[in-house]
Parts: sequence; C-alpha cells; structure tokens
Amino acid sequence: MNYEKNTPQDSAAYTRDLRLYHQDLMNITGQFDDICAAFSSGDFQRQLEIHEPMNPVLSENTLDAAYELEDYWKKFMLDLDKLMGPDKMPHLADAAKLIVDRNPELLQKTRNLLKALDEDIQQRTRETNIIIRASFAVALIIAIGIMLWFYRQVLRPLSGSAEGFRQASAGNFSYRMPVTANNEIGFLALSFNQLSSRLNSLFKLTARLQEGSDLNEILEFVSHTFPELLPLDWVGVLFVSTDGQIQLERAYSDGVPEELGILHSPLKDTLLEQCLNSGEPLHIPDIQEVAQLSSSYRFLQVLTDRQRRDAIFLPVTSQSPIPGVLVFATRQAHAYGQEHTQLFPIWPRSSP
Repeated sequence: MNYEKNTPQDSAAYTRDLRLYHQDLMNITGQFDDICAAFSSGDFQRQLEIHEPMNPVLSENTLDAAYELEDYWKKFMLDLDKLMGPDKMPHLADAAKLIVDRNPELLQKTRNLLKALDEDIQQRTRETNIIIRASFAVALIIAIGIMLWFYRQVLRPLSGSAEGFRQASAGNFSYRMPVTANNEIGFLALSFNQLSSRLNSLFKLTARLQEGSDLNEILEFVSHTFPELLPLDWVGVLFVSTDGQIQLERAYSDGVPEELGILHSPLKDTLLEQCLNSGEPLHIPDIQEVAQLSSSYRFLQVLTDRQRRDAIFLPVTSQSPIPGVLVFATRQAHAYGQEHTQLFPIWPRSSP
C-alpha cells in the first residue's frame, strides 16, 4: 500500500526498490506457497522446523477452506506474474496495485481458514475431554472392581475367620469356616477347620467317657473318627481288675471289632502302670524295640504280634469308675509326631 502511494520516479530509486521490495515479495509469496501446499497435502514437515513428522488429520471444513484459499492464491499468483513481466525488470507499481486490490478478498479467505482451524481445534478439545472422562470412568470401574475383589477375597474371608475364632473361644468346636479362596486366607480357614475338628472329636470322646457311654460305642466312635486326626488302625481299652492285673476289654482293628478274648497281664512294672500313675499320655514310638527291654511288657508283645509298631497310651481315670488306659496304635513305627501327641494337652487328668 505504501509502495502504491510512493512509486519511484527515477531509475536510481527503482533499482533500489528492486533490491528491497522485489526480493522481499518473492520470499513472502514463496512462504505462502509452502503454507498452501502444506494444507493441501497435510504434511507440515517442510514448512515448520520440527524434529518429528507432523501429519495432522484435518476436518472437511478446514480442508475446504484451505482448498478455496489455495485456488484463489494460484489465480492471484498468475495475475501477479503477468503484471510484473520479466524478472529482470518487474513492474512493481502494477504489482503493488494488484496486491492492494486483491488483499481484502485474500485476507477474508485466510480468515475463513483460521476460523475453520479454530472450530477444528475446539472439536478436538471436546473429543479429548470425552476420551479423558471415558478413561476416568474406566479407571473408576476398574478401581471399584479391585475393591470388590479385595472385599470378597480378603475382607469377607477375614470376617469369617474372626467369627470362627470367636466360636472356638466360646467352646463351639463344631463350627467350620467356609473355605472360599485358594490362598493364604483359605489355608488359614482350612487349618482352623482341621484344628477345630480335632478338638471337637476329643471333646466328644471325653463327653462319652464322662457320660459312661457303652464301651463298644466309644471304641467304634474312636476307630471311625480319629483316623482323620492321626495315624490310627488299632484302638483298644484296658481296665485294671480287682486282682491288680490289667486286662484288654475291647479292641477295633481297621474300623471293625477285633475278637481277642480277654487278655490278662500283670500291671506292675509295666508302661501301662507308668501311664496310670502319671496321669499323662505316654508315647511309644517303636513298640517292637521297647517290648524287648523287659519281659513285663506283655501287652506291647501283644501289639507286636498284631504288627503294630507305634502307640499312644491315654490314662482313663477321672472319666471312669475303674482305672484304665485307652490305646491308639498303628502299623508304622515313629508314625506319631509332636503334632499328634499335642492333640491331648486338654485330656482331663486324674483327680488328685
């Protein structure tokens, strides 16, 4: 616009304008050519100094505005080239007039492109916000799912475990925890159920002895129930007779009654006598080996003849009007470990 109003009047001024305005005009039109080409192709790598490729996906409105600006710019450049004439002696005054005349329309089409770009950015912003909200919702759902899983797999089983211990502390050993998970908590519930089952069986046996239940019924209960708690394939009960001897009254082998007859043997200097006097359970880890230590261990020889190798003697004194010993035995030597002998710390002791 300034050049149109101040066209040079002499050759020296015109030569100066060629150096200043013409080269600057060529640079500007070249940059605008690159911008139009970038919008048409969607590749801005050449026009922008960036280190990574930039290929944005433009909307249809933006592309239409870019194509419209490009078409107008191409026509404008054709008219400008015609008016300027040869490159060595361009008609800068005519070019300036054309630029001033075409500038409003060129500016309007450029503004249309900028408006379309702004709308495109706003649309992308809304889509990004939707994606962010959706991602947050998915993350929230996952978090809630993890919390529900944690509640079902950890908190609820722990609550059941607490109820199991509360029932056990109240003396209810028949209570069983639900085993709902194959993990540490499930293992805890399973271990509790095993311990509770053992204690429940022991208390039931004690109750039957205290109630004076039938001897055969007691042995049947032991032979069927206790193999779940410890190695057991033979159980029998011996009572002290009035003549100071001890006799085998009943026995079960592998869960069925064993016909032994009534076996008498002296009580004095036997392990049975030791068990009755101490009122404590007595463990004999190898019956065959111990039976050879004394000829008075006749009952151990009876067990050896029946191929039993390990035994536990339990004194029956305060539960019965007649002192006696309940015998657990199995075919395998050293079968009873500490975890088995510890089953009987609650066994009621003889009265002082």
